[in-house]
Amino acid sequence: MRTIPHVLASAAVTLGLIALASGAHAVTAAEKCRGTIIKESGKFVAAKAKALQKCEATLIAKGPSSGITSPVGGRCNDAQGKTAATIAKAESGFKAKVESACGGHDKICGTPDDIDLASIGWHLNGGCPDLEAKGCDNVILDCGGVNSNGLGITDCLVCMNEKAVDQAMDVYSNDLAPGQFGTGSAINKCQIAISKATTAFLLAKSKILGKCWAAVNANKLTGTCPAADTTGKTQQAIDKAEAKKIATICKACGGADGGCDATVGSVTGSGGSDDLTPSQIGFGTQCPAVTLPFAPGTNCATLDDVDGAPNVIDSLRELILCVDCVTEFKVDCIDRATVPAFGTYPAACNTCVDVTPTGACPTTLQMTFSGPNADLDTGWTGIANDFSIPSLVRLTLAVSGCDNANHPCGECNLNGPIANAGTNAVFDNHRCVDKTWIQCTTNADCTNAGATGPCSFFFGAPLPISAGGIPVCVTSEVKGPITG
Repeated sequence: MRTIPHVLASAAVTLGLIALASGAHAVTAAEKCRGTIIKESGKFVAAKAKALQKCEATLIAKGPSSGITSPVGGRCNDAQGKTAATIAKAESGFKAKVESACGGHDKICGTPDDIDLASIGWHLNGGCPDLEAKGCDNVILDCGGVNSNGLGITDCLVCMNEKAVDQAMDVYSNDLAPGQFGTGSAINKCQIAISKATTAFLLAKSKILGKCWAAVNANKLTGTCPAADTTGKTQQAIDKAEAKKIATICKACGGADGGCDATVGSVTGSGGSDDLTPSQIGFGTQCPAVTLPFAPGTNCATLDDVDGAPNVIDSLRELILCVDCVTEFKVDCIDRATVPAFGTYPAACNTCVDVTPTGACPTTLQMTFSGPNADLDTGWTGIANDFSIPSLVRLTLAVSGCDNANHPCGECNLNGPIANAGTNAVFDNHRCVDKTWIQCTTNADCTNAGATGPCSFFFGAPLPISAGGIPVCVTSEVKGPITG
């Protein structure tokens, strides 16, 4: 990671093509497969990040009038579902391209003529390297693709890319306080700039590294990126993208002079005491405690300024350091996961940084499901495969009988479902079976409202699907108790 003083002092560079050695080279099937994985994984990251950033920028700029729901579980979505549809389309495109390039003559992953996994750096029965122990650890049996059984390379990379982008977006914009959304104020313009500039840097660095790895894959460069590009142009391009991000945020958030506060730390350039503070912007006070994989000892949560408040984000400079560090971590980890043939996946990328719970054990467990992140396959013919589940599905279960009263809780009993907390109608899944638009608590609520009932729990809203040319609308009723 580059520190702010270094970046702001960097000379302008021109982002161009990496200088490559001349000479023709016959592309092998393994090289084509690896190259496709590198390119298409990057395109999926770009498509997802752009879709989420556009959604979140609209929410920040317009506020409640945007018709956009507040992000739930890292996923912003517009009322028409365009964001989710865009991400789902990008995922399908990624899987289809990899299947075509790596699936052998029949272009289907999981059949005997697939490209040998070892030849592209992956190993049969190996595991997905995972990101921050978030559950992207499926066994690798084939290249994946649209016909995947959930045990392919694309399944692994989609999971990791999803986690990385969602978590980055949480830092960039989801955690911003909504009080200034849609006001057009200086604070609101600053919030928009943070969202756009940080996303642009994520996309730029991912694309720059992807070009470098493509050259390594084609035997035009040797080593690991960005150092493999001995001309220095790859690193210079990253530095330029980083400097642009910092300048954009400073201009929008740095007060009347458009500069970051030079009195904090050793920031080069003009600045003053009129910088917006993280508390005014609504930015969190703690940065995620991830450690940069290629800068040992650099933990994003401990990038302190000399302001007497260790580990607390209380200046614009520290805010920038945080988003910069988190972006570096996400890009470096998902980038290296894509190219196992050329470099070892850093252990720091799969270290769990979630805060260890303390205090009394919970009495309820709330599970919120994001439809586009699920893959619903019905039957074995394939005509009813690759559907999502409804979005904003929430089930709440009662927790009891834990081994311990306080954390660590040990083994507990789960029973339910029980009513979801709050009054949000989106998550009120207790409704009359014959008239699901009627909310209820008991069977009597249905009969009193002109329905016959009974009052039952449902797994989200009705789901429209089309299989084999036949459109249907599926409602999912919870028919029995959930235990575990």
